[in-house]
Amino acid sequence: MTWNLPFTSATQTSTETRLRFASDPKLGGGNVLIAATANNPHPDLPFIITDTALIDADGTAKSQFSLAELNELAQAWSVWYLAQGIRPRDRVAIYIKDSFEDVLQFFALSQIGAIPVLINGLMSAELAADLCKRTSVVGLYSDREHAPRLDEYLGEYSVNFRIKVISSEVGAIGNRCLSDDMRYHHGPDDPVLICHSSGTTGIPKAVIWTHRQSIEGIRWLLRASCEGRMSLAPNQNADMVSEGHTGAEPQVLLSAVPQSHSAGMSFVAGPLLFGTPVIALSDISGSNVIKAIGQYRPTEVVAFSATYAEIATLAPDPHCLASVSTWFNTGDSAHARHIEPLVKAGHRYVDGERRPGSTFIDGLGSSELGFAQFLKITTADSLRHDRCVGKRHLFAEPVILREDGTLAEPYEIGFLGVKSPTVTHGYWNDSDSTYRSRLGEYWLSGDMAYRDKDDLYYHMDRAVDVINTPGTPAYSLLMEEILLAQLPEISDCVVIAAPFGDAELPIAIVTPSLESVESRQLLERANNILQSYSQQPLAFLEIIKDPRNIPTGPTGKVLKRVLRKRYENILAVGHEDAASECAYAEPVTLLQRTHTG
Repeated sequence: MTWNLPFTSATQTSTETRLRFASDPKLGGGNVLIAATANNPHPDLPFIITDTALIDADGTAKSQFSLAELNELAQAWSVWYLAQGIRPRDRVAIYIKDSFEDVLQFFALSQIGAIPVLINGLMSAELAADLCKRTSVVGLYSDREHAPRLDEYLGEYSVNFRIKVISSEVGAIGNRCLSDDMRYHHGPDDPVLICHSSGTTGIPKAVIWTHRQSIEGIRWLLRASCEGRMSLAPNQNADMVSEGHTGAEPQVLLSAVPQSHSAGMSFVAGPLLFGTPVIALSDISGSNVIKAIGQYRPTEVVAFSATYAEIATLAPDPHCLASVSTWFNTGDSAHARHIEPLVKAGHRYVDGERRPGSTFIDGLGSSELGFAQFLKITTADSLRHDRCVGKRHLFAEPVILREDGTLAEPYEIGFLGVKSPTVTHGYWNDSDSTYRSRLGEYWLSGDMAYRDKDDLYYHMDRAVDVINTPGTPAYSLLMEEILLAQLPEISDCVVIAAPFGDAELPIAIVTPSLESVESRQLLERANNILQSYSQQPLAFLEIIKDPRNIPTGPTGKVLKRVLRKRYENILAVGHEDAASECAYAEPVTLLQRTHTG
């Protein structure tokens, strides 16, 4: 078979090498590139393709790198930073249009002991400047688009900068080797990265990642792959690959997460140690990911749930997705409605035999949790619409807690707490938020969840998004899951709280999948469905034709707090004022049903 890429399976690391990585106490985020390059069987073969070109050490634009070439470029930047006076513990902000350059700068800074502060390029300059100030950065790496906007909000703080770099103005930095005595040799708890939370519930927090903690989840994955339990690509024809057959299908990961996000770092560090080639995207929209799959024919794809929702809405020809065997989701758990068209396409391997239909691996996680704490593997015949996020990973100790810190009983909804080696040490310069995020010995993820008697976990909602109706609480994510499963005439929906007297009622904003959808009939159908699932009814429903009217944060998450502000007076509007795309439920009926729901 002929592949469309220059990659081969020869770069994949052996079982022996993976076990050595997994047990190496000195391996961590600060030296992962160096270690991966030194131990790869063929570091000179093509390994990374970036859709946005990087400037090589000689000043030329380049989009394809071997591990050795990437390592050389990162070392050249490390030496360049040292020459500019950057030292261990110095924070340097990276605020550019998201691309693999975020990851490159992470490698360059972390291996000299400096701490990159990766800021999503879609974050507003005002919030980015605030993050720079809170982390006391002494340097900035930016571009011509972002730097001027940031300057406006940094004000006098910029006098603290030791360096300010505009990427397009650097030019050739020269090939320079980072000698061992120039390298920083990290301790396990040394910080190597400051990333930021999504900001969906407020101001983005500065999340600390340390040397060992940053790859603890990957370390477990390496061990699991050697034991045949799980790997970076669990459905690959492993026998052919491990035996080094040149005709074996090479594992290729398409990374469609924001490269400035902690997930961008994780889904490069993992492939580095597994020897799995990577295609790194800057544009992570659903349409561009579909295009990239058709162009590059990857076997694995990693993205956030927002990207998968866009792909599902676009309904691509399954032939376009045929190369994919595994989809990885991280961050928010995806809705089953958006998973379904993905797992019906592609292929997977079962006992070495190629079969139709791919696998979707859903891992509920966050920047603070460091790695998905749960595992749910879905195929076309195992779809479920109940917000189940699966069983815990063996390294994780999740619990469901009441407000007083006591353990909830099975099926009792409470706060999700996690004790895990992957969890962040806290927020930079913010001990208040750090300690408020802990309850007893557990880190609070900010989610409401429950577990059943079989120790399966179910994600109900973000704690700040729970709707306090006059009756029982309503959980917006669960309501969305039900509506998406039962209403084929919508492709996506958002459920939020709207004030109603001293309480709140659920309202929905939906995107239609059909040309002609009538709001009154849709609201009635939706409420009948919700009632049949013992859920609270909607007080209001609006149909929007353009999904861009739904506000999202820099990582693509829906900003429900912004929507709540937008719709805070919607239930005070008279029915005669409602547009044709909107429908209201009868308040008296609503109150009766919410009290008895």
